[in-house]
Amino acid sequence: KNCLLPGMGGSTSTPSLPPLPPPGTPLDVNEGKFGPNRDPDKDFPKGTGKKGETGVSLGWYLFHPDSKEDGHLSLKKEREQVLATCKTVDKYMGLSEYEVQPQIERVTMGVQALQKETNSTKITGAQIKTFRDGKLAKDIAQAASSCKRLQDGWPSIEQEMNESFNVCKRNGFEGGIQNGQLVLDEDSNKTEECRKIFSRLIILRTNIKQKLHTPQSGCQLIGLLQAMIQAGEGGK
Repeated sequence: KNCLLPGMGGSTSTPSLPPLPPPGTPLDVNEGKFGPNRDPDKDFPKGTGKKGETGVSLGWYLFHPDSKEDGHLSLKKEREQVLATCKTVDKYMGLSEYEVQPQIERVTMGVQALQKETNSTKITGAQIKTFRDGKLAKDIAQAASSCKRLQDGWPSIEQEMNESFNVCKRNGFEGGIQNGQLVLDEDSNKTEECRKIFSRLIILRTNIKQKLHTPQSGCQLIGLLQAMIQAGEGGK
């Protein structure tokens, strides 16, 4: 089974979307409310959508709240380890989507407004500092602080996630990303704990990793803008 990687979160400026939960709220991806529409039925439909295929989509299997596995890891210690990691990751992903992402979007809109006002795609650190009585600079500082928390948390989150996913691999679960698509081996030993940890692994290795490390975007953009302010010069 294959499916395209899902996106996380819609723009906070879209009026038709429900409001985001407050900062500090964990994000459970198995509830399926993190997609563009924040609606699991719309973002993760059950069918594959491909002619001639009758199975469920991998997106539905991983992220829709109606999806469940009857089987479980046989060892209590392993079940507890994997589920504890899921809870840890949920807090981290909540930081990413309910705190960092809205702040990045707010800064992006502020930069676009400054570019429009100056009629130029190139702006300076001095312009950022004074724009809207310093509000944009404050938004950048706030986003930079949140991005730092996200970045600082990444190594331990990645290590714990890999250790728990290795538990599933040792128990016969096989899945990953190939050519930008999710792949789950049909012969995998599918358990509920491994379904949960795999869904989180996918989001960590795609959406959140991109937010941290993609040049000129996400937290990398915030860092660039902050450096411009500190230097008092530069361009975007």
